[in-house]
Amino acid sequence: MSKKDRREEGVGYAKPPKSSQFKPGRSGNPGGRKKGAQNLATYYQALLERQTTLQENGKKRTVLLIEALLLRLADTALKGDIKAINSLLDRLERHQSHLQDQDLELPEEDRALLQSALKQRTSSCRTPKGASPREKKDV
Repeated sequence: MSKKDRREEGVGYAKPPKSSQFKPGRSGNPGGRKKGAQNLATYYQALLERQTTLQENGKKRTVLLIEALLLRLADTALKGDIKAINSLLDRLERHQSHLQDQDLELPEEDRALLQSALKQRTSSCRTPKGASPREKKDV
């Protein structure tokens, strides 16, 4: 194809030659996505909904994988692991609105304890490095 032919066809920026354009009724991906193909979120959902067996107090119990992971995280937090405690409280904060919507049957004493722990945690996150939360209040 000569330069003269290209100018006449209007070939240039954002105007490919007719010979290289898709024919009517044909797409650029004729094979396309396979039917039933799943994305990563679907695989994660299926994985976390699998059943697994736990042994608690000498008894075997079948639970969802997500529950087993959260139980393991809680056990680690109870042993004093600060990262596990922060992770557990972060998850609680993120899903607190969902928990309130479901109207959990927590005793008032436990609810107050949770609220004070969350309040203390958020106030300690805002203190300058090296300063205690009490020093922050004085500033």
